[in-house]
Amino acid sequence: MNKLQIQLKKKEKERKDAAGKKSASTKEAKASVEAANRGHVCRVCRWAAMVTAKSPQLMQHVDAKHAKLRPEECFPEIIEMLAAEAAGGGGKKGKK
Repeated sequence: MNKLQIQLKKKEKERKDAAGKKSASTKEAKASVEAANRGHVCRVCRWAAMVTAKSPQLMQHVDAKHAKLRPEECFPEIIEMLAAEAAGGGGKKGKK
């Protein structure tokens, strides 16, 4: 084999390896998008917020996009979120 043939085989092998890795990362990417979509979804406009979104972020969406509606109409779970944050202090630890 000459040098050009070796380079071509090497590139072909790299392409095959990359294609195999790409499909795996694509599956992972789809799974993370689906997990994000299972987070908080606005009942009015179907806007999806991440699972890690806090109630102030959801309230900001309601105030900006649906000012005439109550927050519970957009996000039914916001009532429990507000209650949990009020009772637990939002999950933040205080300084000593």
